[in-house]
Amino acid sequence: MKLSDAFMVATRMRLRRVGIESTWRGPVGDRTHIYVGRGEASGPPCVVLHGIGSNASTYAPLLKRLAPLTSTLWAPELAGHGFSDVPQPLPSASDLYASLCMTIDDLIEEPILLIGTSLGGAMALNYALDRPDKIAHLVLCSPAGAPMSDTGWSQLTKLFDVRTDEDGAAFLRQLLHRPRWFHRFGGGQVREMLDRPLVRRLFSSTNAESFFTADDVKALTPPTLFIWGKSE
Repeated sequence: MKLSDAFMVATRMRLRRVGIESTWRGPVGDRTHIYVGRGEASGPPCVVLHGIGSNASTYAPLLKRLAPLTSTLWAPELAGHGFSDVPQPLPSASDLYASLCMTIDDLIEEPILLIGTSLGGAMALNYALDRPDKIAHLVLCSPAGAPMSDTGWSQLTKLFDVRTDEDGAAFLRQLLHRPRWFHRFGGGQVREMLDRPLVRRLFSSTNAESFFTADDVKALTPPTLFIWGKSE
């Protein structure tokens, strides 16, 4: 078992002990895995979206803090991420977003607090633009999708082209403004997360037309919190 898989299994067991269950939706081969927690009846329903190559297990500390404060908490895992199935053929970025929209639409019955990080932030922003009536509040943590030059996009895709443990360690050094001592051993885990055909497919299916504009951000109607930190 890969280290990343062992981490997900162990995290799922820990989340179950605090009342956050895991479930699947969709047919076999195209199932979406979702963490589900229930808390205060008066709390808002909440959806948390992870980033590219990542999974909902990495948000376990946040999920444990949010669950008691929400009426229902959902943390779906994108297709091919975490415990979700890897569809064939591999989805493009637009396919991934369409699938996520179907999942969220199927889950919610009232406006939600939507939280997204990185790619999840970009998808949360897009969802808020497409379905503003379904969003009560929006939280975007270092969301992807800011416009950039061709050179900038090339540099970003090169950073995510992680093929070796050394590449993974270099990725962490770029990502973290203050690496901890144990991050030097994390290159292999980063490689496991990012060196996958699906991740490469998502980058290859993205272009400048996928980026947001200033007008898109101005068009957001729900109360929105942007969070940009020095460290992921």
